[in-house]
Amino acid sequence: MQMVRLAGIIERSDQSVECGSEEPEDEMFYDCLEPTVWALQGGPIVALDLQQVETEETAFYMIQMVSVPEMEEEKCQVTLDSGADVCRAIPTIPVFYMRAYCNRHTFSTRVEPAKPCLQALADLPDAQTAMLLLRHCQSHVKLTHAMRVTPPHGHGPALRAFDEQVQACLEQIGGLPLTQNTWLQASLAIKAGGLGLRSTALHAPAAYIASITHLAASCTELDPTYRVVPPPVHQALTSYNQVVLPEDQIHSLAPSYQQRDLSATVDKAQQAHLIAATTGEAAKGHLQLVQQPGAGAWLTALPADNLGLHINTHLFRVLLRLRLRLPIAPSDGFCPLCDGVADSFGTTLEYAHVVETEANDITGWGLHGPAAFDFAVSSGLRSGVLPSTVGHGGHAALVYEERKRMHQRTEAQCRAQGLQFLPIVAEGCAGGWGPTAMAVFRQLGSFLAARTGDSTSKMTEQLMQGLSITLQRENARAVVRRLPDDSASFNALSEP
Repeated sequence: MQMVRLAGIIERSDQSVECGSEEPEDEMFYDCLEPTVWALQGGPIVALDLQQVETEETAFYMIQMVSVPEMEEEKCQVTLDSGADVCRAIPTIPVFYMRAYCNRHTFSTRVEPAKPCLQALADLPDAQTAMLLLRHCQSHVKLTHAMRVTPPHGHGPALRAFDEQVQACLEQIGGLPLTQNTWLQASLAIKAGGLGLRSTALHAPAAYIASITHLAASCTELDPTYRVVPPPVHQALTSYNQVVLPEDQIHSLAPSYQQRDLSATVDKAQQAHLIAATTGEAAKGHLQLVQQPGAGAWLTALPADNLGLHINTHLFRVLLRLRLRLPIAPSDGFCPLCDGVADSFGTTLEYAHVVETEANDITGWGLHGPAAFDFAVSSGLRSGVLPSTVGHGGHAALVYEERKRMHQRTEAQCRAQGLQFLPIVAEGCAGGWGPTAMAVFRQLGSFLAARTGDSTSKMTEQLMQGLSITLQRENARAVVRRLPDDSASFNALSEP
């Protein structure tokens, strides 16, 4: 009878080493488990040391790590040296889980090949194009498959290395000196106030849990004896629960989870952490403002000159600094346009006053007849509004909408003349819009969709992108005009 020795592994701690290694590999250590496989009565039997097996699940998990291609499921059984049958039949296709191997594989097949592409993006002369390609093609999307099929603690160092590469690329594209908090903000979704460059290390547990639970029902249909392998899933749950708020923690698996929903809870916790770590009312208010509807639409627009959607690289870099609240100027200084103080962050320079326009009538607006539109730009960072902005980023636009309605009984007078009164209020510092404005834009999107045959959501998104680009581009020019900088490049950018 021929004996075959196979190497296996079992996780012991955060550090591990591959079986048979004399030196640590990838700064990890593994306890060794070397099951012995015999060809007995036409089917292999795997013998385990009883002292190394704590539970039936552990035994089953360890056996799955052993590669025995000749195994036939109906002829397989697992026994301890006590002779007790403790596990179900071993699947025909064994599951490999070796931390050192997984980490090397992710690093060699995902992280290393990404370096040339990330450097090429950083070298692009157009920052807006580079930023769009980074988010959609070369950031976390490159590792989505690896994150969904590999236990997160199996390739943690590789994921962190990839995140560092993406951060370095963003710093080059934007000319940004990123701090820990600004990188944390950049890694949030755009709707959450970030740049949409999700951290693969933070979101890997969410991706893995969503993948495992989503496929569980299908696997059970194929194999009624299928069960989710506990150790990696339990560790993924532990990792996930460590990066979400207590009310969002998962203590028992549901039949299925959406990765989008789990990642949203991760963003929610990171937002809370970011706000807690931020000092000063203006900085806290800014974090609320960048989360408002439409505030990040300029980041998703295709840089098409013929559609008016392109932003010059220098202005785009100014906008990135504004969104991440990084200094635009070395220090506060004299503003040449208003004889006031020019804030170094560029967020309070041009919004000491509210900008208003006259109401304009539009006939045939929807099912409720003609409407009068009144446009205004407010600021959530004005001294009288700022404390309320810290609690609710939409406060400034919402309050100013109500003021427009009540001022000189404007809404009542419009109604008496058969007009709807629709105040369109933008928050000027971050570029968000009030609730009435968003409702109007969605209505416009539906009108455009009816004419073009495209979806309402697509047309609304394009409309929002155009408005956002216009507002943000002029914001950047307004900031540049007030900078204490006499360089020709900045002076040229200040003109429309």
